[in-house]
Amino acid sequence: MTSGTGPGASATAPHHPVSSPSAPSPQERLGGDYWWLWTSSTAANLGDGVRRVAFPLLAVTLTRDPVLVSAVAAATTLPWLVVGPLAGLVVDRVDRVRLLWAVNAARAVVVTAVVVGLGSGHASIGLLVAAALLLGVGEALVDDAAIALVPRTAPEPMLERANAHLYGAQVVTGQFVGQGITGALFAVAVVAPFAVDAAALLLATVAALLLSRRSSKTVTVTTSASGGALRLACAGIAEGVRWLMGQRLVRALWVVLAALGFASGAFWGVIALYAQDVLGLGPTGFGVVLAVGSVGALVGSQVAPWVRAHLGVAGAMYSGAALVVLSTAGLALTRSGLVAAALLVANGVGVLVWNVVGVSLRQRVVPDELLGRVQSAFSVASVGSATVGALVAGVVAREADLPAVFWMSAAVITVAAAATAPTIAARRASAAS
Repeated sequence: MTSGTGPGASATAPHHPVSSPSAPSPQERLGGDYWWLWTSSTAANLGDGVRRVAFPLLAVTLTRDPVLVSAVAAATTLPWLVVGPLAGLVVDRVDRVRLLWAVNAARAVVVTAVVVGLGSGHASIGLLVAAALLLGVGEALVDDAAIALVPRTAPEPMLERANAHLYGAQVVTGQFVGQGITGALFAVAVVAPFAVDAAALLLATVAALLLSRRSSKTVTVTTSASGGALRLACAGIAEGVRWLMGQRLVRALWVVLAALGFASGAFWGVIALYAQDVLGLGPTGFGVVLAVGSVGALVGSQVAPWVRAHLGVAGAMYSGAALVVLSTAGLALTRSGLVAAALLVANGVGVLVWNVVGVSLRQRVVPDELLGRVQSAFSVASVGSATVGALVAGVVAREADLPAVFWMSAAVITVAAAATAPTIAARRASAAS
């Protein structure tokens, strides 16, 4: 996805205390650096949304082999699992602003290579897989960097609002606009969506270049590990993992996010069958239900700061989790497309309330020099658990039925939320005292 406390050469920026996040004052606002970060993140998400639809569409014009087509799809998510921890380390070790514009510029070059291949008649599945892998690595880097830059560009009391704007823009550009226009662009010209993708990444690069030097920081690496680059990298990654595992609050957030990722993967793994066999929807109705459901994510991102202000951190997060559980269970019971659409709206609200409040909490408690690695651990958990969820959902649907997938997902989230609730409650009690 994805003002700073100021310049400073220190490797350790003071991270915001979680105990008493204050309400934003009328005078506080999000400044220019934040909006350049928002512009860069939003433009990159637009390109990502277009590409997620364009790559499979192009793949089926080049081959009808399902294995090769699925290889292109797998190449878009595989980098998150393979290089995710290393990406987090890079985000913590280099100037994040420079990383943001350099990687987006490199991604624009990769997409331009696809455009050239199409124009010259040399496009191939091999080119698509290679491009998808490189672009996936870049996406992992820039998404982690953007989230890690939010605390440097937004005042602490406005972290929820800053993250709400980022998540809201991600939904609009990635789901409504990016995925919505790609089919039409592809129908006009095969090269058109890739040209839009390259232009969006170029805009993301320019916006990142306009971030002020106040948001930049050079990290001084201090480690007791000796040896080559691989050993140093492993030591750096292990440092982040040890810190996360040693923090009960952050570890609790990680567990619930993994549960939400599992449920999301299970949902997407069977949604087409569910819409057709359970709801009785055709392709048009299926698309309408998903589009309406996406509205929930947009609404959730925007109401999250209000919910957090009125219910507190724990109240907001577990209200969101409860909404996800209830709506997921409702999907197991309904046979109506209209009811399913309403439940998907509620589900989207719950997920985004949890995400916005949760990421803001992480940005307050995680030290700046570890934020990239901790964020990458959350990204890997989300993507990895979603992959597992999709696979398990297929088995459950085959051995039981499709509604059983949603009962399973609701149960997984309930168990994870119940197991971690005492940790969040203890943090709240500690803050009150």
